[in-house]
This record gives sequence, structure tokens and C-alpha cells, in this order.
Amino acid sequence: MTTDDDPATTARPFARRGRFSLMRMRPADLFDAWQFAETEATLALAAWKSAPHGKKGDAYVSYVAALDREAKAAGMLAIRLSPA
Repeated sequence: MTTDDDPATTARPFARRGRFSLMRMRPADLFDAWQFAETEATLALAAWKSAPHGKKGDAYVSYVAALDREAKAAGMLAIRLSPA
């Protein structure tokens, strides 16, 4: 994994923004967002596995996008929980 793919690195700019400060967000809300994203990725994986042959490509793209959202949510939670 390169640093460009590291969720903690890609989510870090959110921690410095003025109006949307990651450090102002409640950890419980970020945890919920991560859990929802993880569930979405699990469902997307099941959809990819069960998709008919002609739809596998689209299902795979959806799965990869869901994995990306899950990784970003996990990265944002990790940043929020890390010591300053």
C-alpha cells in the first residue's frame, strides 16, 4: 500500500479544515459511519459474488467503491481517535 492509498493519509486534510473539523465530530458518529460503510461493503461483496456473468463487472466496480468508502471512514475514525 502506498501512502496515497493509506486512509489515514488521505483523510488527514479533513482534520485541518475550518468549518468541517474532524476533531469536532463525535467518535461515536464516526464509528457509526465506519460500521455503515463496512456493512455496505459486505453487501456489495455478496452482490458481486451472486451477480450474473454479464453484470459481474458493474458489481465489482460497486464493491471496490464501497471498500474505498469503508477505508476512508476507518481512516477518519483513526485520525479522530489518535492523540493530538
